[in-house]
Amino acid sequence: MPSLASLTGGAVVEQKSQDPSQLWTFENAVLLIEECQDPVILEALDNFVQQNKPVLLSPSPLAFDGAVTVDAKQFTLRGVTYPKITNATREDAAKIATLLHLSETEIIRIILQTNIRIPAKKNDEKVKTNLSVPKEREKARQKELITFYASRVLRERRAIISLTTAVLKNKNNPRCSEVIRTVGKQIYVTKDLISRTIDQLEKHAQLLSSKAWATDYSAEFNELYKSELLMTTQSVLMLLVDLVAGNPCVQKADACRWFKLMEKTNFAADLAKAIEVGQLETIESLCSVASILFLDLDFDFYNTTDVVNYMNDPESFASINRALSNTASNPIVMFAWTIVLFRKAITMDDAFDDTFMAIFDNDLSELDRTIKAFTVRSYDLNVFAALKKCHDNLQFDPYYSSVLGSMLIHSSPFAPLTPELASTVETVMKDASDVILERFFNHEGVQRWFILARAKFPSSIAPFVRLANVNSFFAYEEFKQVRSYTALFTKEYLETVYEFDDTDEDLIKLTSNIDIPPMYERSNLTLLLEAGTKGKILPTEDEDEVLVAFLYKYNGWSLLGRILQNISKQLDKDKLDLVVDMFHLLHNVARDLPAEQVEEILSFMSLYTDDSDIVEVVLRLFEQALHGRQVVILEAGMNLLSVLVPYRSSRIWSYLSKSPLLGQVGTESFLEIILGSIEMANSNFEFTVSVFKFVNFLISDCLSLEETFPSKHKSEILVRFVAHGIRVFESFIHWSVSKRHEKLQLGTLLVGIFSKILISVYSIDESKDASSKPTKVFAESASLLVRAFLIADLRDVRSNAPIISTIEAISASSTAFHTTDNAGFWHDQWIHQSLAFSSLLVSIRSMLNLHPSSFEKSLFVKLSNLVDVYSRYSHWRLSVVRLMTAIVSAKWPNEPPSMLSHLGSNHASILLHSLSSDLNSGFDDSSMGISLYDFFAAVMEGNQEGLSILFIRGEDTKGSSPGSVSLLGILKKNVVNIHRHSDSISLHLVDALALAFNSWTTARESDNDQEFISELIRRLQDEPAKEPKTFDEYVESCYKFKMFSKISEILALYLYSTPDTECSQLILDLIKSDAFIKKMKHFFKIRGYNSALHANLQYKFEKRWSSLSLKDFTRSFLVQRKRFGADAIYDLDLLNEFLGGDARWADFQNEVILASVNLQYIVAQINNSKSLGALITAYCQKTGAGVESSFASIAVELLRINSVEGTPASIFNEIYQERIELAFYIVYSISKTSTSVSDNQVFSIIRAASELLVSHDFGFIEKLDNKENTSYRPILRILLSTLGMIKADAKLIAEHSETFSNIFGLVIAKGFSCLLSSIQNEVFSSYEKEFSKSAAITSKMEDVLMILSVLKAFVNLHLTDEFKTTMTSLLLDSGTLRSILNLYSSSHLININGEPVFAEMMLMVIYQLVSVDVVAEQLISNGLFSVLTESPISLVLQKGGVRPSQSPRYHHIWSNELLSIVLTLLSKFGVRLLPEVCMFLTHFEKQIHGALSGWKQNSVVISAPYIQETTQLVLLYQVLEALNVQEYILVGYAKNLGYGASDVVLFPGLETEDDRASLSDRLKYLLSHPKFLSSRVAPCTLEEQRIFDNGGKALERFIADIVGEIRDLKESIAQ
Repeated sequence: MPSLASLTGGAVVEQKSQDPSQLWTFENAVLLIEECQDPVILEALDNFVQQNKPVLLSPSPLAFDGAVTVDAKQFTLRGVTYPKITNATREDAAKIATLLHLSETEIIRIILQTNIRIPAKKNDEKVKTNLSVPKEREKARQKELITFYASRVLRERRAIISLTTAVLKNKNNPRCSEVIRTVGKQIYVTKDLISRTIDQLEKHAQLLSSKAWATDYSAEFNELYKSELLMTTQSVLMLLVDLVAGNPCVQKADACRWFKLMEKTNFAADLAKAIEVGQLETIESLCSVASILFLDLDFDFYNTTDVVNYMNDPESFASINRALSNTASNPIVMFAWTIVLFRKAITMDDAFDDTFMAIFDNDLSELDRTIKAFTVRSYDLNVFAALKKCHDNLQFDPYYSSVLGSMLIHSSPFAPLTPELASTVETVMKDASDVILERFFNHEGVQRWFILARAKFPSSIAPFVRLANVNSFFAYEEFKQVRSYTALFTKEYLETVYEFDDTDEDLIKLTSNIDIPPMYERSNLTLLLEAGTKGKILPTEDEDEVLVAFLYKYNGWSLLGRILQNISKQLDKDKLDLVVDMFHLLHNVARDLPAEQVEEILSFMSLYTDDSDIVEVVLRLFEQALHGRQVVILEAGMNLLSVLVPYRSSRIWSYLSKSPLLGQVGTESFLEIILGSIEMANSNFEFTVSVFKFVNFLISDCLSLEETFPSKHKSEILVRFVAHGIRVFESFIHWSVSKRHEKLQLGTLLVGIFSKILISVYSIDESKDASSKPTKVFAESASLLVRAFLIADLRDVRSNAPIISTIEAISASSTAFHTTDNAGFWHDQWIHQSLAFSSLLVSIRSMLNLHPSSFEKSLFVKLSNLVDVYSRYSHWRLSVVRLMTAIVSAKWPNEPPSMLSHLGSNHASILLHSLSSDLNSGFDDSSMGISLYDFFAAVMEGNQEGLSILFIRGEDTKGSSPGSVSLLGILKKNVVNIHRHSDSISLHLVDALALAFNSWTTARESDNDQEFISELIRRLQDEPAKEPKTFDEYVESCYKFKMFSKISEILALYLYSTPDTECSQLILDLIKSDAFIKKMKHFFKIRGYNSALHANLQYKFEKRWSSLSLKDFTRSFLVQRKRFGADAIYDLDLLNEFLGGDARWADFQNEVILASVNLQYIVAQINNSKSLGALITAYCQKTGAGVESSFASIAVELLRINSVEGTPASIFNEIYQERIELAFYIVYSISKTSTSVSDNQVFSIIRAASELLVSHDFGFIEKLDNKENTSYRPILRILLSTLGMIKADAKLIAEHSETFSNIFGLVIAKGFSCLLSSIQNEVFSSYEKEFSKSAAITSKMEDVLMILSVLKAFVNLHLTDEFKTTMTSLLLDSGTLRSILNLYSSSHLININGEPVFAEMMLMVIYQLVSVDVVAEQLISNGLFSVLTESPISLVLQKGGVRPSQSPRYHHIWSNELLSIVLTLLSKFGVRLLPEVCMFLTHFEKQIHGALSGWKQNSVVISAPYIQETTQLVLLYQVLEALNVQEYILVGYAKNLGYGASDVVLFPGLETEDDRASLSDRLKYLLSHPKFLSSRVAPCTLEEQRIFDNGGKALERFIADIVGEIRDLKESIAQ
């Protein structure tokens, strides 16, 4: 097996299958552990993690370890060999190691890995010593290179930490491998790892605070170092959190060390000078979470035997207390410590501990003061607002919400419930895990919160609403039946209406009815509390007021609805928070609960809303907020309306149609007013974000059958939203934002909306206009987007700027946003989504056949930037390569721009090496591998010759070698391991290879392919898939057939193009093997078509949903190719959007899926059959005359399959025809073979062809009459070839006369009859005489010639007398003879390019027929001679003067056809025909005289046809003389005509001895004067004309042939 290095030319060491190699990186491992599902790749991941476990156990990877500098040219690290170490590499590594204080060995490794992907422009001594390069410039280039390498090193360090964290997080994940879980647990229980992690954080804090990153190397290097330090610090903090979480190995010393670090850095606040605000807040929040975990609030405080925990160690406890007392800046940690102190105080009460009390001067009151001090300080710093902010900063990971939620649970016994606390609880707990939520609702302290909140409801609404909002199901039940109603009274009034309850002295009882108006009530609506209602008096701060909680059951939803209505009458600023709370509550229940419960809540809330309902109230409030610019309500209201769309869409659409939100004619929309005047001023865009979230819901609502609002108006509204979105998109990238992630979130939302609209329109049925599709509501919006983004004639298109500038930014940055905070998460999403959107735009432009857009041209300009992104950032490679695939696949009206030219030599080399690295590594998820293969395939298929050559040969079109890396060689190597992957992945590899082998360049790159070809052959020899029964089996079979198809295609192309005889022989041996021939016969039969299912599917669908058609949901070309599955044909996602609410759809969807997968199964088999056909064709061409006669059985099988299967559906038409054509090609090849073919083999083919021809399904006669269908022609050619191959023909015809009779009767008798009648009908129905442009006539002319050839083949056989008689009967029964004569009679009406072509053809047919005596007799009796003499064409000839130089066609009719027919008839019937022949000759006397006398003229034009004509006449004369024609003339012919015998001259110029002597002398004269003779010779055909024009030897040979023919003519006269 050739090595990897020899195949690719790169510095890659050959590795065993799935052994870690130098191409495997930690970044890739992080991606795999997060996303990969391929078992083969996961096995590789296990190997990698196991091999690198020592690195993962270090919180300071790559740290300087004192290792000796690498001096060798290669070294081995953790089992992997790294070759080709140059002095330049060592020098660069040493410099970086000095600057970063990291391991030089690891840096060399990273540089080598980097150079494999990104070859350095200079990385050897030659460049460094090049005196022609200015020193300053060289110094700058060196610094740039060092900075680049340093960025790779520092990112690698982060990647290792991220992988450690990922493995740790999955330590108990059952979906991960045992290796991952085991290593994760080992990391978790490594005792000193927490301590070392804290030490590492301390070092980072020191580096940041002391500005140690500010080296004197370069500003760019310093900025990189600082940025990476910050991100690494954040990564290490996240690792620490995961290490500490619930870890029994946390030592008390670890806790003390942590809080000392926090004391030293003031909980990271002291780093403010070195860190921007957003990053600082994230780090501070992580420190808070880590501190909470170190304080271990879940610890059992009564457990005094645990010596590991700091709780039971006075020294550690005191250390932490001192640290926190000295750094009273983090209210979250201080409050957490307060909880600890509270609990410690409780334990002190139960069991006084002197050692602990020493911390507080042995005074419990000191402990109380300490608790109070921490409490007061934490409240002064607004602890719960800080906790809420901490949650917001760490929202990207729900685990942090769970930690904060756990702290809130522990706070519940100590923190009084306030609206602010309730708001924090609501915010944090909604993102916490289910386990934390369960603890929350079951905790005693939390239950007291709820009791208090309920008790004060509705006099104090906010706390109860916010707490209930933690869980929508809880809120639903709570408000469905509230059991108390709290109201505020003056003490004076209350005393007049109550008394104490007799049974419970804590309760009071009303003595009279009282009316209590709901909050903000302005009408007379009140709640009646009847006498006897019990309640409890609650304390208030005002002595003159009394708060009473009455025991009264009512529906809380109805009350909330009434309060909202009251507020909607006048929205004051003091009510904003309450409206927001209720909007949030309604939003959450509408989002989370089942539809039935949501409808119930809406109904409850609408009970007391006067003449409106709750939706009307919400819209009214929203409208007021618009006019009042109350952004906080607008955001909450927009979010609420979003989730209400599925329930009240018509109301919301109706509101939007007249709302100032979108503006009316002549007025500016509030969308723009609020964005421009408020949000931009505040740098906060939460409302705009909520608007586009709302648009997403509107889009989903449009994909519905229920049209409760006119779709035309929906379309208009959407267009206005989209137009606003485009305007926002054009400028948002330049906005100043207070929250780093908001801008990126907005961009991601917008491209998501744009993509959804475009995909909804263009992903289905490209044959229809957008306005006629089921998604026509988006047609105008899609058109607007196309116009905005795909402008072709502007250079500066603002809508493209955000994407183009993003590509520029990320390619230019030395480092990238980290994906472990909010900004990083949305940055990553924005990159992926914008690149995917770019791919979509390019594909849509191509699909719509629009002119190439400015955007697409900009992408070509930015190709080098895209390559930089691809080569540097693992997590964006997939999106980049898919975009490049779209770019190269797009159609251009002319030549597309050259990708190679736009890349330039350097970036072409980077792309080549990066692709090589990824294709070689085997350490990527299958989606990445598939996309790489698809990109290679697109380049091979696209019009990018330069890039194709580069990929195939590793050099460009100029022959320069930017990389000497052949991607084709790598793909061939990957084929050897194809068995390790599923067919769904391998298919993309073989498809890419198939396209590559279509390239002429590939044909020259076929060295050392034996292993590659052998593996393909092995795959092709696999057993065919069994008949599938389940859905999965169908899909698996589809992939298997597609694989077979592509492998066959590659082998066929290889045979066509390769000069490698050894590999070719391997393929040839496979094809001609008996086993493979048997398999091919099996594959040519299409199995499993469910005709009943397909026949009824469309009908049943339209019967159920009359406004839709299933075919309208057929996927368009936008869908990625080579996919099999449930939704490969129909867009099921879109169908589910439309029909998901219809109960009938669930069952019918299964039918659609069954039909889809069945159709895919059939198509896969058909494609496989076609490819096998191509392989057989290639075999036949390659072997030439060596085709095995055993292939005759394949031809027979192909024809028989067609006879049996027919065409059950239109999808079978193509393969049906291809089987016939392949059968013909096999037969034709066999007919040319040098091997012996038995008559039995030949007849088996004839019989199969006959059976197919005569079958009713084939309909030969019907097809013959249909110019559109010529599928019968290959069968006629098969018959033509096989009839000529028969050896013992008389015997064979005798044995199988019925078969031959069937063929003759159908093809010749009925075929001619049908054809000729059709031709006459066509002619007589037309007023034209020229038919060269008539497709029908020219097609039928071809058929006549083909059937004539079959007739010739029959005539040439040794026919038995019995068969001849049968032939005659068939011709007579079909009226064929009369049709032939009739068409000759009318042939003057059918000119092709002015020539009587059909006259000639009919005479050719007659000539063949007269060679069979019984048929000739019938022709004669049917007036043959009358037709030959009286037809208009014959009359033209009878005028004489027809010369080959002037009228070649007419002359050919006379000389080659008419005279030949007469001669043939004379040879068969002799004297019997003398009357007819004499009559014939007298009619053509002038032509005969002219031909014979012409030789005597000096102006004679000599040609081969003229010589042949004379020869024919001499021969005819001699035959008649032999038959004693003169006696016949003397006795009967002249007498009957009333002439004297001397008056009858049949051959003027030959009749007498003198005439013949004179002609002979003339010929002798010509022969004796060669120059004169040569001067009289003239060309009669185009070929002869070319010979005359070119002169030389060819002309000499031509003249010599003419002379020889004249000499033969002279001699024949003398006989």
